[in-house]
Amino acid sequence: MPVSPARLRCRGCTAAAGASGRRGPLQGAVVDTTGAGDAFVGGLLYGLCQGLPPERMLALAAAVAAAKCTALGARRGLPLRDAVRPDLL
Repeated sequence: MPVSPARLRCRGCTAAAGASGRRGPLQGAVVDTTGAGDAFVGGLLYGLCQGLPPERMLALAAAVAAAKCTALGARRGLPLRDAVRPDLL
């Protein structure tokens, strides 16, 4: 099923796949947003490759992007797979 995700910056994200869903922003201290969009897309692509439903893909993508924002630079803060909550994978 085709999925059309959209980032809403500080308002969260949304996706449409037959039925649409929306996820609000995650809360936490933001150190640096460099690379957050790429981290978000990486989370979406991982979810797509794993066959996750759109709601879980959004949750995973938001969590990966939020984790990235906790550290300075484009790559620091990116979580390893073992550090991601199992219910998001």
